[in-house]
Amino acid sequence: MKTKIILILLFSTFFLNNIFSQNYKTGLGIRAGGYQNAISVKHFYKPTVAVEGLIGTGYFNRGINLTILLEKHVSAFGKKEFQLYYGGGAHIGSYRGDYFYRDYYRKKYRYYEDGFISLGIDGILGLEWTIPGIPISLGVDIKPTIELAQPGLSVIDGGLSIRYVF
Repeated sequence: MKTKIILILLFSTFFLNNIFSQNYKTGLGIRAGGYQNAISVKHFYKPTVAVEGLIGTGYFNRGINLTILLEKHVSAFGKKEFQLYYGGGAHIGSYRGDYFYRDYYRKKYRYYEDGFISLGIDGILGLEWTIPGIPISLGVDIKPTIELAQPGLSVIDGGLSIRYVF
């Protein structure tokens, strides 16, 4: 029951007529996730549309990954400092081999000896809070990834972000 109420509240924010712009123009910080830890730069080029770039480690710190996301922001809970955002983008990465991973599609473990290139599409759904009076924003998100170059490496990554905003 609680899950249904939370989902209804989150999705109802998409249909609110009162959409506010974000409290800042650019944010620089970090995103700590289950599969990717990254430096995050978010820039609003329209009042409710931002581009976010993530560069960092991925797949258990075995390489480097660049992700670019286009995000739509809407007011959440009727407050300007809370923003629900959603969007999508793409990623590219390079990883070294010599490790096991679980292939969820084939339900077995696989072993990579050689390095590989990662290329795929990403989605994002999150909630961000810009702290009033302090140039800091905190966020939580879910970022599913569909891997096109390496089937079986697709993941759903949850993350926490903290940014200095200006």
